[in-house]
Amino acid sequence: MTTVIEGGGASRRQFLTNLALLAGGATALAAVAAPQTASAKVAPADVGYQPFSKGALKCTTCTQWQGPDACKVVSGKIDPNGWCSIYVKKP
Repeated sequence: MTTVIEGGGASRRQFLTNLALLAGGATALAAVAAPQTASAKVAPADVGYQPFSKGALKCTTCTQWQGPDACKVVSGKIDPNGWCSIYVKKP
């Protein structure tokens, strides 16, 4: 059984669904519009960072490397000869 809101012709369920969708959309828009900060970087432990290379793979040959000792994605001081699981070789 559907309850009709007087004068509007829409059901209460439809109204509440639309209200929830509107609130969710506003929240998602705010999250996308928020500027990225340094705190958006991940912890070294979360990506399996190690301060030594994995064969020929090392931070200085990764696209995320920012010399002399930083990474675009991983927080903290990064060893140039280090390696982590999000390594992407420079083209």
